[in-house]
Amino acid sequence: MSTPAPVPTHLEYEDAKKHLDQLRHIGDLITKALLTLGGGGLIFTCINVTVFAIREAVPWYIAWMLDPLVSLALLVVLYVDGLLAPQGYKPKSWPFLLRWFAGLGTWLMNCWSSLYPKETGFDGWPEHPHAAGLLLHSIIPALVILLAEAGAGYRKYLTGRTAQLNDVIRRYQEWQRQQRENEEREARATRDQAAENARREKEREAREAAEQARDEAKRLAEREAHERKIEADRLAEQRKIEAANRDREAKIEAARLAKIAADEQAERDRQKLLLTAKIEADRIALAAKIEADNRDREEAREAARKHEEAQLKAVEEEAARLREEAEREAAEKARKTAERAAARRAADEKRASENDGHGASENTEDTIPMSREARAAQREDGIREAARAIVSGRELTAKELGERFGRRETWGGDCTREARIRLEDPAFREEIETAALEEMLQTEALAEHAV
Repeated sequence: MSTPAPVPTHLEYEDAKKHLDQLRHIGDLITKALLTLGGGGLIFTCINVTVFAIREAVPWYIAWMLDPLVSLALLVVLYVDGLLAPQGYKPKSWPFLLRWFAGLGTWLMNCWSSLYPKETGFDGWPEHPHAAGLLLHSIIPALVILLAEAGAGYRKYLTGRTAQLNDVIRRYQEWQRQQRENEEREARATRDQAAENARREKEREAREAAEQARDEAKRLAEREAHERKIEADRLAEQRKIEAANRDREAKIEAARLAKIAADEQAERDRQKLLLTAKIEADRIALAAKIEADNRDREEAREAARKHEEAQLKAVEEEAARLREEAEREAAEKARKTAERAAARRAADEKRASENDGHGASENTEDTIPMSREARAAQREDGIREAARAIVSGRELTAKELGERFGRRETWGGDCTREARIRLEDPAFREEIETAALEEMLQTEALAEHAV
């Protein structure tokens, strides 16, 4: 009894498939090379063979068919051998004879004029052959004949090697099939064993249930026999058990609620940590981006800043000087306004003392007998001046505002409070901001003009 061949490994199986594909490609290459060389030889030798046939009194319209017919026979045997070789076909004597007859016939017809260059006909061994023509017209037929024989040897090897590789693939696939069958048998055995175990377990549970039922019936009979004697104790024990159960349930519920609260707190903490980490990552990324942007802008502005720094300093100094002059002019204007107001107030007080003989009151705004329109205009000017100061960020004190208009501190405080109230109106605030902006632009224009 022969020893079974060993099971190929997976690597051998993959190598066999790869080599089998390579062998098939080589077989196709051999067949294509033979057909290509045969076709090229047909074209190359067609003219010489046709001329040879015409010299032998064959009409030209028939002579041209001789070489294609012989070459076609050679191409057919080469092509059929190439197709049947992968099927295990091994050429016998007739295909061999056909190949050599067709090849030698083509060679002789192609080289006849070089073997016997003189028109004396066939006289045995050639005496003066044309060596160059003989070599030229022998190359293609010799290559076709030799490549055909080499192709036969190649195909013989390819057939044997293909059979070996197919055997390796077959044995590996057979082993895989057996493995699958073994696994299926093991799975079926496992399922059968599980079903048997389940059946036995059900029978055991049924027996235990019957035994428990018998025991339960016995216990019930005993309890009924002693029930009247232990009724009071049973009720008391039952109350104790119920109380213990309630306590246990309460503890279980409290533990469950505590666990739920702890889980919720842990989840909140985890979400908070995740959110904190995400916020921190976003903050870091945003800070890095802002820093990069600021650095780029700072670098872009640095050159312009250095170029304008000297001019800005001079402009700021000139603007400060112009603002001081403007403030001095405003103070001078306020002083003159206050002097005129004081003069009018003195005149009004004098007229008032002559008319009613009463003394002057501490509240100047109430006692000055100015016309209502003048007091209203002066108060409106004070409110707008206080509003412009608030909007510009240089808020005046009540005393400073009163002195500018020749009034008392209480009058300046009233104007400041009224200005704050009226600034809550968007229209009034916009008007004041526009006036302040125009004043600032005028000051800067004066400063630039001065520069």
